[in-house]
Amino acid sequence: MKARSTPYALKPWAMIAYFTLLALTALAFLGWTQPGLRIVDVEVLVPGFYAHTSNLLLSCTLVLVFGLVRLLYGASLWESAAFGGVVIACNFSYELFLTLFNTRDVTDAYFGTLGVVVALGFVALLKRRGLRPTKLSADGAAVANQS
Repeated sequence: MKARSTPYALKPWAMIAYFTLLALTALAFLGWTQPGLRIVDVEVLVPGFYAHTSNLLLSCTLVLVFGLVRLLYGASLWESAAFGGVVIACNFSYELFLTLFNTRDVTDAYFGTLGVVVALGFVALLKRRGLRPTKLSADGAAVANQS
């Protein structure tokens, strides 16, 4: 079975920015799980940040990964926005109606919504400025255009 080629590739700056954003979410996740690794300035600017950051990080990461994969395969931004809407709906449903392993805290859902908004903003930037078309080589592999 042959691997499917993508019609788009990331420009170098977009790839660096994407992985930098993922690294920042990983750093915040470490601060959430290990209190000794917290960035104190973040907690001063946004009191309670680390108490609600799990929803923000999960939502942001889900939308970033989904959005990038779908953009590389030529999907519209609306598809990523619809996925973001599903993530927001799941956040609010879980925080307001499901108490399994959870206490009701609508602030968590707001932080999750913020994560979706940040990720969608970045995915929109990638769609507008960070993609370049690819062409297929003789063996069917994707090759980025140099123009």
